[in-house]
Formats: sequence, C-alpha cells, structure tokens
Amino acid sequence: MAIKGSGSPMEAVDEYFDMLIKSRFIEMFGDIKTNSKGWKCHKLGELGSFKTGGTPSSKHEEYYQGTIPFISTPALGPNYIDDSAAKYHISKEAIENCATTLIPAGSLIIGTRINVGQSSINKIPMCTNQDIVSMMDIDKKYDLLFLKHCLNQYIPYLDSQKKGATIKGITVELLKSVMIPEPPIDEQKQYVDFVEQVDKSKAVCK
Repeated sequence: MAIKGSGSPMEAVDEYFDMLIKSRFIEMFGDIKTNSKGWKCHKLGELGSFKTGGTPSSKHEEYYQGTIPFISTPALGPNYIDDSAAKYHISKEAIENCATTLIPAGSLIIGTRINVGQSSINKIPMCTNQDIVSMMDIDKKYDLLFLKHCLNQYIPYLDSQKKGATIKGITVELLKSVMIPEPPIDEQKQYVDFVEQVDKSKAVCK
C-alpha cells in the first residue's frame, strides 16, 4: 500500500505500520485528549516517580570512557531502546559528579526538549541528559508500553506548548499534568499484543 507523501520505501513501511498502530489505539481507547470514551483518568504525575538527567563535564575525558549508556533525545521514539541507542558511554565517576542518574531498566524515558514528548522504554540501565525526564516505579494498573502509546497521542499538544529563547522545551510539571485513561489491564495487554505483532511484521518487511 502506497502512502501519499512518503519518501523511501522503508519510510513508507514505517508510516504504514505506524498508521495501523495509531488507528487501533483510537478504535480501542478513543481520543484520550478529550476522553471520548469516558474512561477514569489520572494525571501522568500520579502514576510514578520522575527523575531528570544531566550531562557530565566534557572537560573530564575520563567521564566518557566508561560502560554506562548515555542517552540524548534523538534516541527516543522506538518502543524499546538498549545499549545500541547510546551515543556515548560514561563512567560511574561521571554519575557521581554531575546531575545525571542511573535509570533502572523498565522505565519510561521522555524528551522534554528537542524531541518533545517522544519516549522509549529502556531495556537496560542507562543515564540521560538534561533534556530528558525518566518515569519509574510505574503504577501496576498500567502496562508500560500502553502508557508509552498514550504519551504518543499527546506529542502534537506537547510540541505546541514548547517555550524558550533558543532550545525550546516543556516543563516537567506540564508533562505530569496530561491525563491518562485507565482502561482494564486486559484491554491494555490486548493493544500491546497488537503493537508487538505489528512491530514483527514491520521487521519482516524491512
């Protein structure tokens, strides 16, 4: 199926499967920004704990000679990221001497500047820069991948709220204020199963 306005064949594949995932989400859960299906909702900030990142000083070359993946916003967007998404690897000493934090595996990593609202689930522990906030200890009423796709629905809104003189972004408080529906966990799992099957089909096509 051709996608109008697509570039390369691989971009067309991505666009087609992404459209399937978005359509399925709306079919099952409606427009979550208006809560068109009347779900019980919670603010994102009520569903977990949040940590911001930081960047080790480039004056210390030894900080960038470690083994801990260090993530910036261009890496965000895929459902899952691992060591291959890291542009740099930092040391434990770097963590001890800057504002970054080691984020445990199975957290939701969210961009607040540049790729605003883009998010990924980390498969392994990693650190992030100051343009990212990480959500941990997530409420058991939510499947993590479902929560990631809820945030995907808010990307246009969050992007419209960017402020700043040079590099524009959003505040963590604004991010925490978005409303997340609470459909039954079985329905969340059903959607997640669909997403994972689509991802497999996308990989086969590529």
